[in-house]
Amino acid sequence: MASTSSNFVVPLPPVVKVEVEEQVVPKDFRGYLTRALAWTALMPLFMLAFMHFSQLTHTAAVIDDQQIMRTQQFARSMSARIVSIETFLNTAADMISESIAGSKVIPVSRVQRLAEKMPYITSLKLISEDGKVDFSYGKSDVSASELASAFVDYEVKVRSFDNEICFGSRIEESSSSDDSYLLIGCEPKSDFAGIFERSVGAEPYALQIFDSKQKQIFYTSLNDKGNLGPQNLTPEFVKLSEQMLQAPTPLWRTNQKRNDSVVLSIAEIPDTDWRIVFSQRVTFRDKQLLSSLLTSGVFLVCGALLALIVGTFLGFRLTSYVQTLIDQINAFKKDGSIKKPDRSFLTNAPIELKLLSVLFEKLVRQVQSTQKKLEEANLDLTHQVNLRTRTLNQRNQELRALQFLLAPLRDEAQVVIKRTVESFRLILGLNYLTFADKPESDRPDLASLPVELSTGVLGYLNFERPDYTQENRVHTSLQRLANSIAIVLDNQEMFSSVKASQSRFNALLESMTEGVVLIGKTGSLLYANKTARGILSISPEASIAKVESYIEERFRKVYLADGKITSRIFCGSQAVRQQSGFGFLY
Repeated sequence: MASTSSNFVVPLPPVVKVEVEEQVVPKDFRGYLTRALAWTALMPLFMLAFMHFSQLTHTAAVIDDQQIMRTQQFARSMSARIVSIETFLNTAADMISESIAGSKVIPVSRVQRLAEKMPYITSLKLISEDGKVDFSYGKSDVSASELASAFVDYEVKVRSFDNEICFGSRIEESSSSDDSYLLIGCEPKSDFAGIFERSVGAEPYALQIFDSKQKQIFYTSLNDKGNLGPQNLTPEFVKLSEQMLQAPTPLWRTNQKRNDSVVLSIAEIPDTDWRIVFSQRVTFRDKQLLSSLLTSGVFLVCGALLALIVGTFLGFRLTSYVQTLIDQINAFKKDGSIKKPDRSFLTNAPIELKLLSVLFEKLVRQVQSTQKKLEEANLDLTHQVNLRTRTLNQRNQELRALQFLLAPLRDEAQVVIKRTVESFRLILGLNYLTFADKPESDRPDLASLPVELSTGVLGYLNFERPDYTQENRVHTSLQRLANSIAIVLDNQEMFSSVKASQSRFNALLESMTEGVVLIGKTGSLLYANKTARGILSISPEASIAKVESYIEERFRKVYLADGKITSRIFCGSQAVRQQSGFGFLY
């Protein structure tokens, strides 16, 4: 039975790496123009988004500044109102104090007249320390006993009650008496609502006044359809309000959902421990921001659509005009001709494209003119290069000729000089160039150049006068030749002098009847004249490393019987060698 789990391997196909060449779609001008018009239409939308964001930020900052300004303005109004009431009460208290001190009678009629003229407050009472009302004007819901107990502290000048705010001033009867009175004026809290309404106008704000003891003094909400309630005066809220009072921007937002969140601003009423909080819903602010952006957004979107439509229509016409310019370029590329645009292009095309067409024609003419100039410049450059090449080749030939002249001489100097002069004549293209002892003055077509050293003139180079265009070049080359010839002649003269001296010296030594041997510092034989070679049996080609040992050995063999001569000659040689490094034996 065949097994169902036979093992076999199916070869996988080899991995073939196929590189697909990406097709590049040529981008025509119409596509660029369409995209440019699209971006032109979309740019206002981007600008709209940026402007809306900037406007939102600016509007939010303006709303914040308005809330802070209204809060501070209300605080200043309340402060001015309190200062006015306190000033009135202090003035009235001073007047009553003077009357009591003089006549011991309360001037009711005068207090009555003052009360009728008093600012803001609606009731005025004069109360003794035991709670007795000595004078009353206007209606107040606060009893005399409550007022007396509230203002028992002399430092307290303002007190809040259920429906009224009362201000007190103490009147001393005399400096020696302990009797005193309280002059108290009260104002209904409902007047604060009027001040608040005048401060905020039609804005939906809520006003909350509380003191440092976390007691609410007054609350009202204006134009608020959501029935925004007062803030809970928790210790955390009071602590946060104290921090905001010290901040540069006394404004913050409650940590709630957006529909329930509230923006708060706070300010203090000077000379009191009261704090004012203005509240406004975040949803109302959102409506203000939306209304400020709606009109401008609609106009900008309509403008962008209109720009896209008009731009697309104009783009088709502009493309046809650009195609005319392309045809001009293609004609020039094909056969170098200039194709004139048609009448429609000259009549209806934009002035910039017309100018571009004219500039293109000028450019073509300039290109053609520049091409001719480049061809001429190329020919001139080729000529200059060829001329420079010939000059370098001539210089190389001159250097080779001078090298032959300045190399160690195998022939006579005059023969080498003559060959070198002939080579220079051929190199420079001269018909006549020789080296002589004197100038050839009888021929006007020849010029002479002296070959001289510091010791004097050694000869003259006589040559044919070259053309004036070649004069500097020929003169420079001949000057180099003259310097080289001077060096060769000077070297030859010096070599001849040294050789003659050496010959005389050798002849002198060889003619001596005494034997002369020249020994080097190492003791080797440097020279031996004919007499010395005969005495010592030294061949001219012999090389002796230790001359003294050789002489001693030689003399012992020849003159063994005569020890004095051997000793005298050997010692004389040793003495001379110690003094000069070499010795003469004779």
